[in-house]
Amino acid sequence: SIGAWAFAETSSLSTVTNNSAVLMTIGDQAFYRSMITSFTIGETVESIGAYAFASNSALTSVTNNSTALKSIGNYAFMSTSITSFELNEGLETIGEQAFRNTKIGEIELPSSLTSVGDSIFYGNATNVTVPFAEGELPAGWSSSWNSSNTGVVTYAPASVEEGGEAA
Repeated sequence: SIGAWAFAETSSLSTVTNNSAVLMTIGDQAFYRSMITSFTIGETVESIGAYAFASNSALTSVTNNSTALKSIGNYAFMSTSITSFELNEGLETIGEQAFRNTKIGEIELPSSLTSVGDSIFYGNATNVTVPFAEGELPAGWSSSWNSSNTGVVTYAPASVEEGGEAA
């Protein structure tokens, strides 16, 4: 794992590419207020801690190669300059305000999500595609998951029962 505060407030590190087959955790505040500009998440990473990359305006690119990522912590990417982030199927939890004040233009939420914190896109103009019909969000989703996001939310079509009638 990359431990808590491991590279926090580091100014000499700019690019991190993780090709490790054993790295499973990026700890809380691991790259908090660092000056990295890009980061590649390896295939085996299962969790990204709270504030892991927060308050790093130099960070413009994060590539998610993980097929194992299950959890993104509270405020993980808050106040970064990332413009995109691919959320893998299998991701179960996104913590509150995880993508607050980023520059993400569009994002698609996976159907595997079971818990989503408050205001995950707070302060953004992110267009979000949700794999559930409006009003059919799973238990565990905060009712204010999308508050203060000025983007457009596109929901999947409502469930259809046999015979073509909406459920």
